[in-house]
Formats: sequence, C-alpha cells, structure tokens
Amino acid sequence: MKTNTIGKSLLTSVLTVILLIGSNTQSKAVEIHGAENSPNVLMRWHRISLTFDGPATSETADPNPYFNYRLDVIFKGPSGQNMTVPGFFAADGDAGRTGAESGNKWRTYFSPDEIGSWKWKVSFRQGKDVAISKDPKAGKSWKPLDGLSGTFKVVESNKTGRDFRNPGKGLILNRGHHYLTFASGKPFLKGGPGVPENMLGYYGFDNTTSNNKRGPLYENIPFEELYLHRFAGHTRDWQPGDPDWNRNDGSESTRRNAGRNYIGMLNFLGRQHGVSSLYIMMMSVKDDGDDTYPTIAHEDKEHYDVSKLDQWEIVFTGARLICCASMPHYIAPELLPTAFSEL
Repeated sequence: MKTNTIGKSLLTSVLTVILLIGSNTQSKAVEIHGAENSPNVLMRWHRISLTFDGPATSETADPNPYFNYRLDVIFKGPSGQNMTVPGFFAADGDAGRTGAESGNKWRTYFSPDEIGSWKWKVSFRQGKDVAISKDPKAGKSWKPLDGLSGTFKVVESNKTGRDFRNPGKGLILNRGHHYLTFASGKPFLKGGPGVPENMLGYYGFDNTTSNNKRGPLYENIPFEELYLHRFAGHTRDWQPGDPDWNRNDGSESTRRNAGRNYIGMLNFLGRQHGVSSLYIMMMSVKDDGDDTYPTIAHEDKEHYDVSKLDQWEIVFTGARLICCASMPHYIAPELLPTAFSEL
C-alpha cells in the first residue's frame, strides 16, 4: 500500500555521530540530526533528533510497540538541569516519505535551552504495558540500547526576527503573567485562526479518510476522499525549497506533491499575514469532522500510523519554521462524549 519515496526532509540536515560504548567491541550508532542547513553544529532552541537502532517491529506487531516498549532519553545540560524526553517508534526513520510500516528506528526530539556541552543517556524498557507505566524500572532492560550515552555541543542560534529560535526569544512559557512569555522574558502575543479545527483532515496525509457524509461533492474523486480538506487555493503559496511529500496510498491522482497545498496554506498564514498561533485538533473520530486520527484506522485505539505521524511532524515543524513564528495550539478532541471515548 505504501510504496512511494522522495528525498530527505528539506528542513533537516544530518550530523552522524558514531559512539563506542564502554569496552564493548561492537560499536553502537546514533544519528544526531541538526535542524536546517547546519550539518556541523547543533544550536540552542533548534530541534535536534536522536535516532537509534532498536528492536525491529511494525505498526501492528505483537508485542505492540506502542504499549510494550518505552524509550526515554535523559538530557543533562551545562548548568546541571535534567530533562527526560520520551521517544517513539519511527519505522525505517523516513516513513513520511517511504510509507514504511516497519523497521528498527527509534527517535527522540529535543530542543536545548542552553549553550555548551550536553550529556544524554538512553532508558529503553520492554514489557507488558511498560509504555504507560509511571515506574521508571517497569519491565526489563532492552540491553542493546538501554544505557547508551554520549555528549554533544550546542552553540548559539543564528536566527533573527520573528523566528522563535531567535536568541532573544526561545521557549514559550506560562509564568503566571497576563501574557505568555518567551524564555528571554519578552511577552508572546497569541493570535491566529481557530478554523478549520480539523486542519489535519487533509487529503495529502497517508491513510486519512472521512466518515462525514456531508459536504460538497467533487467529480472523479473516490468517496473516502470526498470530504477531506484540499487547500487547493494555496498551491501557488508553496515556494521552491519548502518541504513536500508524496502520499503513499489513495488514488493515483492525489499522491504526488501531496504536501504543497498544506505548506502553501502555512505560508499564506505566516509569511503573508503574520499569524502567531494555529489551532490544531488531533482527534475528530465520531465528531462532526470524523476525519482526523493518529492511528491506522478510525476505530483503532492501539496502533499509530507511523508514516502519517511523520507527515504531521513535517507540518508541525513547518508551522514553527515555515511560518517563522506560529505556535501550534494542540487540542486532543472536542469534549463530545463520542469523541472523548476515542482517546
């Protein structure tokens, strides 16, 4: 079902670090990716991804990779601060473009808040329902990865202007003031559209269909794609060099360049109109949209769709970077009894 492949993300460049662990004669590898076109540096406030070789599995495997494995990476900063960041199953590491449903890649995203030398250490546990346990020692260690550690150096961000990674801005915090503030202390004024709330009910995402029987009809479009957003008017707002992807399933006419309309829409909102926030609902199953869900099927609550979520990540990154300064405002579901029961 998922076969198309396109190039690596235009938002991400790769820094690969090979780390030898202890006296083990076999080397263990981790890929550390810096954002954008900075292959030799990792910057403050920029997203860093750490991708590991872990247990090979698939979206529908037994044991379930979303319940029975748990990846955490503990980061220790130059000032001694500790941050524990959850990781996730990433299939082949590029599922948004390959459509992969299986693989052995596991990944964590992290944005450092301080310049200097950072240490990191992996906790990888396996066992029944270990992913939802609050006990850090639940399950048992997956030895090839558990305990892996290393360091990396962070330098100051090179961003300016409205970009959130500007050294004068940074992480958005709630300090109990009238406005949210950046880490620098400057106020953040939140403003942006609240519609469409089902912004992720988009035809260009893998395995995305609508159960909504209302809405306009389009000729020569399969029924399951009829009621999805297309944002066709924003094709012209996509710019060369912006991210794009091919949908890995669906009708042939809708597969190629499936991301352009969406990224064009982000450009329209951010670059042309300066919005600073986007309202994004993550689940609309049994809601009035019934077209947004992170799993492999509307009714499936236990198996996430890796390629679709990788495409969502391109959009979330685009909201922060392509729009220059838009904060995604994530909503789980509306509090309709039917939708809430799907969580």
